[in-house]
Amino acid sequence: SVSLISPDNYREFVAPYHKELVEHFRARKVGVTTHICGTTYPIYEDLIECGFTTISFDLDQQADPALYVDQLARFMAVARGRVVAIGNVDATKFEKTTREAMWAEVRRCIDTAARHSAYILSTSCEIPPRSDPEAVRWFMEAARELGRYDRIFGPDGPPAVAEAASPA
Repeated sequence: SVSLISPDNYREFVAPYHKELVEHFRARKVGVTTHICGTTYPIYEDLIECGFTTISFDLDQQADPALYVDQLARFMAVARGRVVAIGNVDATKFEKTTREAMWAEVRRCIDTAARHSAYILSTSCEIPPRSDPEAVRWFMEAARELGRYDRIFGPDGPPAVAEAASPA
């Protein structure tokens, strides 16, 4: 996380090992997922260049809320379909939230990412041990309803699918 090391230090001291790890598994035809807690948007391009198949990311961890960046929206803009995004429903909501707030958070993620790239709805980090089971239920309900293919893409599906299916 660039909350702990600078982007330059990531590039010099971590990225070469990430690339080596990814290449090792890619040679065995296995995809590699990474999750890095904290602020990661300054190294999104670096993570993609390492060759990760999927990238899971946390919420932005800025001390000053005025500096907050929507990491999911930023990732989608940088990735442009080159890698699968995983995330990033606020995991802290699982401890104390309302049904409406959970649905709003799931909607934010799906509406930000699902139309633009391969996307897996998940949490920003692991859910806390004291999570409210009802909040988990609300998350799953919202995912089932808001993540419906027809809701995201409409009855004709995504443009590439609709174009491929139409007669020439």
